[in-house]
Amino acid sequence: MMNEQDFDDLYQRAKPRMQKYVARRVFGDSSEIVDEIFLTAWRRRDDIPDGPDAQMMWLYATGRRTIANTLRWRARLDLFNRTTSALAENAASNNSSETTILVHDCLSRLRKNDREILLLIEWDDLSISEAAKVLEITEAAATKRLKQARDSFIGFYTAHSSEAV
Repeated sequence: MMNEQDFDDLYQRAKPRMQKYVARRVFGDSSEIVDEIFLTAWRRRDDIPDGPDAQMMWLYATGRRTIANTLRWRARLDLFNRTTSALAENAASNNSSETTILVHDCLSRLRKNDREILLLIEWDDLSISEAAKVLEITEAAATKRLKQARDSFIGFYTAHSSEAV
């Protein structure tokens, strides 16, 4: 069983990574989701594996499920459409570069599974092995999904870039 001090150490070590992980996947305030991830971790601290790497993978998997639950809840309340439009307005009002807007647009066009593997690898700097553990798939499946995601992203990006010219 993980004692309180061990949990505090995990929290201090992992919170910044979880904040980045959630912020890249959820529009708007992500602090409640991060809090929910750690609340779940506290409640299930007996299930958290030993070792810092295994603990991070456990938190990523917990975060993935927490985010999925949150998004389903938001969809039922029709918040997804409002949040997406708020992101576009925010990007425009913050003088975000056209490239940033284009990247977000291309990411939004990807299938959910493709977007998820691409973000884990490219934004969160996870290895194929780590991403596979988070997604609960084999490394071979993760490699295939990453290739599909990259190919799709490049296709969307190239098509959109050529339209702008």
